[in-house]
Amino acid sequence: QDVSRGGGRTVLFVSHNMRSVRSLCKSAVVLENGHIAYNGNVDGGIDHYIKASSIFGEARTFIGDLPRSEKCTKKVHFSEIKFLDAAGTCEDEPHCGKPMKVRLLFDVIEDCRSCVLAIGINDVYGNRIFSIPTSLTMESIFLSKGSHHAEMTIPKLSLSPGSYIIGVYCSVDKSVADYIEYAVHFTVHDDDYYGTGRMIGGNLTGKVVLCDHKWEIF
Repeated sequence: QDVSRGGGRTVLFVSHNMRSVRSLCKSAVVLENGHIAYNGNVDGGIDHYIKASSIFGEARTFIGDLPRSEKCTKKVHFSEIKFLDAAGTCEDEPHCGKPMKVRLLFDVIEDCRSCVLAIGINDVYGNRIFSIPTSLTMESIFLSKGSHHAEMTIPKLSLSPGSYIIGVYCSVDKSVADYIEYAVHFTVHDDDYYGTGRMIGGNLTGKVVLCDHKWEIF
């Protein structure tokens, strides 16, 4: 920003971080295989990039082959993510206001004490909406060597309808054992969150977290 404001300079900012692109740039160019696929305003460029991104390609649940950070100790290895409904049936596209269960399948290479599992949910621009670590509601976890699965349940999904990205994390003795920032994407469908017969939709789509509330006018 400082460089671009002085002396009539034009700054070419190259990034895959959509938050930075949106905050710094006035126009956008999207390249695909060395060719210009989009040239126009920033919002349009971000939308084009997101739709073309591999994270928003064919829906997948297997994550064992996704790249990890070099800092991971690899004592734990996530292999699959499943979305379940209240009855425990696989559900790829949850609804706002309805229960959502996320099942993590993972392998533990050796007995591990002082473990923390966590799920993080970002919007399509990479903004973290909320994180759900086991350390907030559970004591320290012991994981024995072998295959395990863990389930996280949200009784009433507070995400407005739209697309989101889920990431998974595990630490052992405060060291990162496995971490995938962008594991899978999922779509939250519109529904009657407040029980009023009115859908959410509109300009709130994919932008806000819903909450139960009550208005009184005096």
